[in-house]
Amino acid sequence: MKYTSPSIAMIEALKRVRAERVALLTPYGYEFHQKFLPFLKQADIHVATDGVFDCKTDIESVSCRLRRFSTLPRCSSTGRRRTRSLYPALPCRSCSNSHVFEAELGIRVMCSTQAMARHALKLVGYKKAINGFGKLLDAPRV
Repeated sequence: MKYTSPSIAMIEALKRVRAERVALLTPYGYEFHQKFLPFLKQADIHVATDGVFDCKTDIESVSCRLRRFSTLPRCSSTGRRRTRSLYPALPCRSCSNSHVFEAELGIRVMCSTQAMARHALKLVGYKKAINGFGKLLDAPRV
């Protein structure tokens, strides 16, 4: 049986683009957000910087103003290397803005819904690129 989840898809997508250092942004509160960090570490993904929107409800998370994370990659340097990817674990609305933020920030931006859509398409054998939703979906699935 083939299956996916946001977590499985996130790891698969980050490994596909060889993202060893990421900036992680979630809509959740700090306590729940902290659960992502050991999960990513176990997958050999280093979270160089992270942040939360601290949304209390799903409605709040849908209305997150993505412009608030524009400054996150600027503080993603540890003095040696900048992060190569920003992974906002945000709802579908952020997917349509991925290409805009990639151009503005100069790094790859992936949202959880985008990663899961890519993984599901790969599992069913759909290999064509889907333009307009960021670099992750712009690339053909192999």
